Amino acid sequence: MSLALWFSVFAALCHLILVVLVARRGMRLRAHQFFVLYLVTMLIWQVGYIAVSLSHSASMALAWYRIVIIAGAAQGFLLLFFARALLRLHHSPWHTLVAFVVWGGTVLALALDRGGFILDIRRDPVSHLFVPHLQLPTMLVAAPSMGFLLGGLYTLVQGYRRALSDLEHNRLRYLVLATGISILGGLANVVPLLRGFPVDVAANIICALLLSYAILRYQLLDITFVVRRGLAYSVLTVGLAAAYLLSILLFERLAEAMVTPAVYLVPIVLAMIAAMLLRPWRERAQAWIDRLLFREQYDSRRMVQELSRQTAAVLDLEVLVDMLLSRLCTTMRLTGAALFLKEAGSEDYFVAARRGVDDAVSSMRLGRDHPIVRWLQRSERPLLAQDLDMQPQFRSLWGREKEWLRQLRAELFVPLLVKDALVGILAVGPKETGESFSQDDNLALSTLANQTAVAVENARLMSVTRARVAELTALQEIGVRLVSTRDLPKALTVVAESGLKLLAADEADVVLYDAENGRLTESRSLVRDRGEHPLPEASAVRTLLEMAAHNGQPVVTSDVRLHAAVPPSLARASEAQAVAVQPLKREGRVIGALAVAHHRPHTFSMEELRLLAMLSDQATLAIENAQLLASEQAKRQLADTLREVSRVIGSTLQLDLLLELVLEQLQNVVNYDDAVIMLLRGDRLEITNGRGSPRTVALVGKELSLASHSLLRELVREREPMLSPDIQAESRWAPTEREGLLLRAFIGVPLVVRDQPRGVLIVGRVEPDCYGQDDLQNVVAFANQTAIAIENALLYQETIAEKRKTETILRETLSGIVVTDVDLRIVTFNSGAEAITGYPADEVIGKRLPDVLGPDIVSEGSPLGRAIATGERVPPQETVIRAANGLRDILQGAVALHDANQKLFGYLLSFSDITRLKEVDRLKTDIVANVSHELRTPLASIKAHTELLLDNIEGDDKAMRDQLLQVIDQETDRLSQLIGDLLDLSRLEAGRFEVRRNALRMSDLIADVVRAVEVQRQRRNVTIRTEVPGDLPEIMADREMVTIIVRNLLTNAIKFSHQEGEVTVHVRPTEEHLEIAVTDRGLGIPEEALPHLFQKFYRVRSTSESGIEGTGLGLVLVKQAVEAHGGTIEVQSKVGLGSTFTVRLPWGRDSENGEVSTGASGNQVADH
Repeated sequence: MSLALWFSVFAALCHLILVVLVARRGMRLRAHQFFVLYLVTMLIWQVGYIAVSLSHSASMALAWYRIVIIAGAAQGFLLLFFARALLRLHHSPWHTLVAFVVWGGTVLALALDRGGFILDIRRDPVSHLFVPHLQLPTMLVAAPSMGFLLGGLYTLVQGYRRALSDLEHNRLRYLVLATGISILGGLANVVPLLRGFPVDVAANIICALLLSYAILRYQLLDITFVVRRGLAYSVLTVGLAAAYLLSILLFERLAEAMVTPAVYLVPIVLAMIAAMLLRPWRERAQAWIDRLLFREQYDSRRMVQELSRQTAAVLDLEVLVDMLLSRLCTTMRLTGAALFLKEAGSEDYFVAARRGVDDAVSSMRLGRDHPIVRWLQRSERPLLAQDLDMQPQFRSLWGREKEWLRQLRAELFVPLLVKDALVGILAVGPKETGESFSQDDNLALSTLANQTAVAVENARLMSVTRARVAELTALQEIGVRLVSTRDLPKALTVVAESGLKLLAADEADVVLYDAENGRLTESRSLVRDRGEHPLPEASAVRTLLEMAAHNGQPVVTSDVRLHAAVPPSLARASEAQAVAVQPLKREGRVIGALAVAHHRPHTFSMEELRLLAMLSDQATLAIENAQLLASEQAKRQLADTLREVSRVIGSTLQLDLLLELVLEQLQNVVNYDDAVIMLLRGDRLEITNGRGSPRTVALVGKELSLASHSLLRELVREREPMLSPDIQAESRWAPTEREGLLLRAFIGVPLVVRDQPRGVLIVGRVEPDCYGQDDLQNVVAFANQTAIAIENALLYQETIAEKRKTETILRETLSGIVVTDVDLRIVTFNSGAEAITGYPADEVIGKRLPDVLGPDIVSEGSPLGRAIATGERVPPQETVIRAANGLRDILQGAVALHDANQKLFGYLLSFSDITRLKEVDRLKTDIVANVSHELRTPLASIKAHTELLLDNIEGDDKAMRDQLLQVIDQETDRLSQLIGDLLDLSRLEAGRFEVRRNALRMSDLIADVVRAVEVQRQRRNVTIRTEVPGDLPEIMADREMVTIIVRNLLTNAIKFSHQEGEVTVHVRPTEEHLEIAVTDRGLGIPEEALPHLFQKFYRVRSTSESGIEGTGLGLVLVKQAVEAHGGTIEVQSKVGLGSTFTVRLPWGRDSENGEVSTGASGNQVADH
């Protein structure tokens, strides 16, 4: 037998063994199918070469060469398909179609070949084999096959370069090397010198050996199961062979002793007995072999058996999974493992236990639509980690999921199945030895997973049940605490504590939400081991709380840094990493939100979210009850406060005091930093009172125009309250209105009475978002009472003003006003009535009017009597009343007083005292009579003497004519004096006499007047003595008027002096006045006549009886002239001793310095 034949036989045996090993491994995988087909073609190749070597004719060798070419053509695409399937690359049906078309064409061409492929066959002189003489078509057939082979080699090389594990590198390294050697061996047939040598066969042998080493050493295809079973059956075979040989020997002995037909049955019976006796020993033999040669598989099976027995009695999930992973890692010498269990509700898979795995993996979750979960659920068999990089369905994994898988370091994922349902996933890490998982390992893990799945599921259900009971107990306790808590702040604290405890969180936050203003109000935050802390205004947790409250939907994130709603700056600064927020909703209305947070990576389970939702429901009810109670208490307190406020501000009608009390009581209703009250004054608002900052207080008294303040204008015109949680954040506040404002929160309420604005009440705080709708309603209720109180105060103020005006009118009017009730009892008695009647008001009020003013006041013909009778207004008429000092003539009117319902409530009398007017009328009559008399007397004298003179005008009695002319002259002077006095008096009384002040030397003026009255002095033979200081200063006065004063006083003194009497004119300067005293020692004036001396035409009776002539106007002129200068006049007189008239005239003032001039006559004095 030639060397080539031996090579071919050995190569065929190698490939046959490989085919058997791979076929026993299983044909479910496409890679196994293509590999078996590839090995079969290699086996056919070798069998063809053996047949060629044994052929005795060229025709037989040609037929086998054709079979070899057909097998070689199939090797190329089968190797390519195997490589792509092994590397889990996409395999298109078009690839299969093209390959089979090429291969089918080759088969058809060879079947129809008539020398086109192989020209002839000749025996090689060296190898003594039939060698074909190939034509060009053969090369054309070999080219696609070689292309497929090179394609398969290229695919394997690419897979080798992409491989991540050393095991995968080693597997593919030997595959690439075996494929390359096989291709080189096939190319050797192209070289003519090598065509006679079995180079290709040797290459195939090397290829088979390399594949066998890759399978045995690097588990390209696991054959441990085959070897183990082979050894077990080998032991049994040896046993059976021994039993069979023993039966043969026994049969031989028996055959020698006795030769009967029954003897031939003995071997058969012995063989059957041996088989039956050795059957129980197969398992023992298998166990012995495993324990001796396959210790790891033996330990794995024992672990499966023991764990199956132990786990059936364990219902504590934590103990069970810990025992499972501990025993698994110890027995199989694993670096780590993790168990994922299915979460109730969400159907996600969470890490229930781990060993030898990073802590970061504890938050890992696999969703029900995760590719690994879907693959395990569908295939129901373990998944190799290397498949994750090769299978197309795993390319959708996210970067974070891939990172988790790298941290998990799992090489195999084993499904835990219960009734075809995936209840868990066992992720096992690499072995400590670095070896890959064998088929037995996979089988052991699958068996363990299947047998413990029920126990794990039962333990999980028990754990869930216990947890549910514990949760319900905790929720019940929490519910009891919440129900017993009626204080809202305490209820918030209990909710936060419950969230912290129930969900084992690091932080719990609960906030209340104002839906109308869209903002968070009160909050409570607790941190484990740190207690209560304030919730920052800008934080990641607050942002998520606001989001949940605004949207009314839960917010859950395992990492705030990945949440789109959280700004990166807040996420980086946040201590909380995983946050779950549940809105607190009641009948579709959000009242707040509850958040729990972990300060480490954490994925919230559906169970945790369910607990958070249940706690939120209880918290919502408790908070709402606390809010209702607080609202009720607040309303009750507000009602009490408003009653007290009403009592306090109703205790006064003084507007200033009322406004102070209003702002003081406002602090009992709402907290404020600044508060002002503005009252409407036309189109302006006056800040009438303010409290708070010095800047606000300084604004009191200022007025603001509505035209330049839009918000104030809106408050007044719309008459609707206004709430601004944050002035700086609202666009309706103009920049000019916000500028300089320290306030952030603002409440403005119009003060409205009977739908008419009266002003504005404004309160504010420097902190934003501290006012809500409750505060607004409280301020509105307070403002309503305040508006009424202010309106009453304003009305009271107006009433008081009107009353004072009326009282002033009643008091200052010269007319008497008397108001009585229907019984004619005096209610009002003004000062005019007091002056007219002489009765004090406090003495007559309450008395009946007829008892005070006499019964005639209500007689039928009187105005009051007619008003009582008719109930109408009676015009004034003259009547007489009884006064304190006698009867008084009055002009009286009366009117009946009715209220708005036309009900009579009293009478009003108005009367004026016309007694003086009547007296004046009488005086006027007397004056006319006196003037007529005074004018008639001189005129009659003049007429009489004129007639006598005319009768004697031509007579010789000159003395008589002179006497008549002298009388006429005197009477003419008397008449002229009377007319002058009347004219001067009329001018003085009418104010038409202009006082012209000039510097006067009183000594000169007195001397002139003395000379002027020389005639009168001589008639009475009276001595006039003047006492004037020589250094008497000048006085600023009207010379004409001073002359009237001195002349009239001197003339009267002469007239009333006795014959040969003396008249003294004494001038004395004082600090303020110039005093002129004229004294006579004549008749004197009776005391009762002194008050009437300065009345017009008044003459003392004694003077009239004594025949002293006079008009009664002189002293009137003196008084008028003195008063025109701002001076005074007084009289002292005793009957029979004479009289002294003293006039005091002011000096006047200096034109330069306004001081009284007391210097020499040369001083210049001006009139002021």
